[in-house]
Amino acid sequence: MQTRLSTFSLTAASLLLLTHTAIADTRAVYEGPDGKFIIEYQDDNHMRFATGDDTFMLISGGEPYMISRDNGNWTAMSAKGMAGMLGKQAEKKTRLTPMGQSETIAGYSGERYRVEVGDDWSGEWKKQSEVVLSKSADTLPTMQAMRRLVEVFGGKNMTNFDQVEGIDVSKYGMLVSDEMRLVSLSTDDLSDGIFQLPPGVQVTQMPDIFGQMNKSTDAASGTAESGQGSGFLSDLLSETQQEAADQTKQGTKEGVGDVIREGIRGLFN
Repeated sequence: MQTRLSTFSLTAASLLLLTHTAIADTRAVYEGPDGKFIIEYQDDNHMRFATGDDTFMLISGGEPYMISRDNGNWTAMSAKGMAGMLGKQAEKKTRLTPMGQSETIAGYSGERYRVEVGDDWSGEWKKQSEVVLSKSADTLPTMQAMRRLVEVFGGKNMTNFDQVEGIDVSKYGMLVSDEMRLVSLSTDDLSDGIFQLPPGVQVTQMPDIFGQMNKSTDAASGTAESGQGSGFLSDLLSETQQEAADQTKQGTKEGVGDVIREGIRGLFN
């Protein structure tokens, strides 16, 4: 899992710079090695990301939540301020280069791109992965939703979107990466109710589980950025897995560490 995260985390983050335009309700289903995951998007303030029947990342009325269910009981944890807990922004640039290959995925045509990370000053660029992007208007909300999720749940740790080179990523939707593939997409109206908290759920607050991690990351200064295998999500998961579980298991049965791992796994597999 950690290898898949590190392969795709920088790729996805690098592609999520999008303009805030009015778009239709969208439900996109992706398939990965661990199963399907679903993006449901109405606007930037109302969206839901499902990594299974029991785990969701939700933005309701502009407020972010991590939601899970255990033995039929829903648990909701406020994720407000989560992005501010999470360290520094990556400094490397990302470059997308067309490979001259056209593909049709779930009925949508797209082009394959090589994703590289590096910088112009040194002239050193390393291949990170490959993606298939589409210019179809129906697919644009997929990237809009991913951008918003990263903005709220990932914050400053993700790649600087202004440094993506090669194409204008605001004009594309995501069809395929190394570990995710679009299998269906609908633009039918979505019920407002799915963007609300589960009925009767009690919302708990997220503890600052990342404070100590940030101190360690600042002291290391840049070690998480070296090599193809590193990335925000893999670093976050590896460094907080035990700490998050230990510090939050008394507050929620699942623990915020479990919720974060399950929620992010689907998006960045």
